[in-house]
Amino acid sequence: MDGAGYTQLKMLDVKTVGKLLHRCMPSSWLTGRSPVVEWNPSSFGHPPPGWLESVWQFLVNHAARDLTFVDGLPLIPSRSVPDGAVTVTELVPLSSARTCVARLMDGLTLSVDVEEVLRSIGVTVVDELPDYVKSHPLVVRQYVFSPTYLGVLRAVERRCSADGVPAIASLIGDRATADQKRALRQLFGKLSVYELSRDYADLLAELPLFEAADGSGRGATGDRAGTEPQPAAAASSSTFFAASMMSAAAPAERLPFRMSRPLLDTTSPDAQALGKLLGIKSLNMAQLLMQVITIIIIIVVATTTTPQPFCGPFSGTSPGEPMPEENFWTLWCKGRLTEADILTIRLGATTSGLTSS
Repeated sequence: MDGAGYTQLKMLDVKTVGKLLHRCMPSSWLTGRSPVVEWNPSSFGHPPPGWLESVWQFLVNHAARDLTFVDGLPLIPSRSVPDGAVTVTELVPLSSARTCVARLMDGLTLSVDVEEVLRSIGVTVVDELPDYVKSHPLVVRQYVFSPTYLGVLRAVERRCSADGVPAIASLIGDRATADQKRALRQLFGKLSVYELSRDYADLLAELPLFEAADGSGRGATGDRAGTEPQPAAAASSSTFFAASMMSAAAPAERLPFRMSRPLLDTTSPDAQALGKLLGIKSLNMAQLLMQVITIIIIIVVATTTTPQPFCGPFSGTSPGEPMPEENFWTLWCKGRLTEADILTIRLGATTSGLTSS
């Protein structure tokens, strides 16, 4: 004690504890490049057994509303691995900038396929949290999401906020297998209209989770009129589209004609449920047929010119012979042309005629 009345004693508040925790942890935990650190109580310089539970008890009792003072510290147990007489625990940082999902929580388990999708987009999946961690009111709310459909959706949303929706959608499209995408769609299909906010709907509409019905989408284009059409199922079975690319759901019956634009495959209940939730309208065969016929009529009328007939790669006869107007309808009805093919032919004929004139 000096003459000014000051002492070396200081009140131990939460901010002070945060600073002391930084000093007490091994330097390798805070300076290493890997986000995962190993805590081995038998290793020199590592905290003793029971320290993690004591820290969380302090946080629950004295920092129930704010954990920013320990942000970045490895306080989330990821998994435990037995190592002889001791157990080595892997820890990940407690950080709102990091996205974590629990593999098991409150009796719910994350499926293997969904877990692989989450890992592919940068989400950290941790084992079941100890009660002393989970009991903190902010942990599940802000730091470690539950393995429910809402928890997974919040995790995907956070990754999209960090890297952008196009980047995350591209990762899912490129890295996830067909079964993994279906598993994620099945999980999100459990959402109700009351749980789906506008932001969630906009996000889900950009993820490639939907399959195109046979005879529609990319698998329906590219065949020549003079050849037999390829089975659309082979091309579309592993091709997934975002809901934003689909304007309607296919009828329950198999399409008797082909379309260039993708139609939602309604054979799975979860695709129906999620598609309806995102505003994809269901069409019966009559409605769809009327739409396509109207489009073809508009194309033919809009591109009609007086010039010479067009001889192109879609010609139903030998090369060089003109394609009669009625062949458009014949080939479309046989499933050898889509409305996009007809537009290509008509535009080619118009360009050819204008050049000749």
